Amino acid sequence: TAATDKGSLVHELLLGAGPGVEVIDAADWRTKAAQGQREEARKNGKTPVLMEAYLEAMETATKIREQLEGYGFTLDGASEVCVTWEETSTDGVVLCRCMMDNLKREHGVVLDLKTIRSAHPDTCARHAYEYGYDIQHAAYVAAMRALEPSLAGRESFTFLFCETEPPYAVTPARLSGEYRELGERRWQRAVELWGWCIKHNRW
Repeated sequence: TAATDKGSLVHELLLGAGPGVEVIDAADWRTKAAQGQREEARKNGKTPVLMEAYLEAMETATKIREQLEGYGFTLDGASEVCVTWEETSTDGVVLCRCMMDNLKREHGVVLDLKTIRSAHPDTCARHAYEYGYDIQHAAYVAAMRALEPSLAGRESFTFLFCETEPPYAVTPARLSGEYRELGERRWQRAVELWGWCIKHNRW
């Protein structure tokens, strides 16, 4: 959809990394030529965007970056970092993988961007619950501990909820201790279930 395309585009512009953007020099998507270019871009794993929308997304990314800097957050770590590691379940080893938006490995700092319609704290909290961000937090912390065992217990994980429409509000959020504990339990349950499925070949 147009909304998801814009979210993906702004996300990529902020991080300076991702699958790539295909800018289509057309007024809209009505022509067959423009539609064909859009589908071709998607087949190649790129985000298709009209020129006007691209310029708008550039402005949006600039506004969001200014908001983030006002909170003291700069996306100057490594972006789109793929991490693979192993978890141990009762039924054997489980291979895990994640993609970190922005990582400062030597400091154990992870920043995770979430584009959202409203960055009101209540909305962000609801999204965290509905989309399982507690599980994501637990998985990413496990990944960090696999990367840098010496930093165990000192990791810093912050969600950055960013509006893609004016006023481009930003809400940085860290999970509470209780919610982190819930995420760790749900993550371990997922690891156990996956290990059991692999061992018994039942899904």
